[in-house]
Amino acid sequence: LLGRVREIPGVESATLARLRPFSYGDFSSAPLEIDGYQPAPDEQLNVSYLEVADDYFKTLGVPIVAGREFQRSDDENAVRVAIINQTMAAKYWPKDPIGQRLKAKDRWLQIVGVAKDVKYENKLELPRAFFYVPVRQNFFVDNNLLIRTRETPGAIRSALAREVKALDATLAPIAPVRVQEHVDRKGYTQRLAATLIAIFGAMSLFLAAIGLYAVVSY
Repeated sequence: LLGRVREIPGVESATLARLRPFSYGDFSSAPLEIDGYQPAPDEQLNVSYLEVADDYFKTLGVPIVAGREFQRSDDENAVRVAIINQTMAAKYWPKDPIGQRLKAKDRWLQIVGVAKDVKYENKLELPRAFFYVPVRQNFFVDNNLLIRTRETPGAIRSALAREVKALDATLAPIAPVRVQEHVDRKGYTQRLAATLIAIFGAMSLFLAAIGLYAVVSY
């Protein structure tokens, strides 16, 4: 599917991910064991992570600041690998995390890259430790297809449906939507609160102006 979609005119890159950016789903999580790191007695090592395919960081425009991105060869026959974000790298491997190991769900993962910190669930969240694993080594049937393109969702819909049906005539993709729509939907509560505060603030200013005018006029 990825090979077919990447050949569609106008598609710059394509990838898979278990969750869409700023979706309402829950990230995977597991107790961690950091090779060479001794946690404090009351410290809980539990970090969220996401299953993604090759070209994920290229498709979403997330820079890899050290090491490499996942490759097609990072499959079930290869060494288990992970990419961590900058916050996680600074906390556990301040010198050089590339080649270091972490253990999640009883499997050791070798760190092959460090990705720039991004927002995962909303625009107001603080930086937090986070890592990624290849979907080919951690497969889920329910994956999301992410596409970087200059075309509109409507323009690419028919070509996308054609490629999916060429693989399996019983399948049909749902209508594609822009990532920005998910971002806007997740930020609706904050925008609504800001709008209400602005309205009430304007009303207070208006009432205060009337009161001041009445006092000065009197």
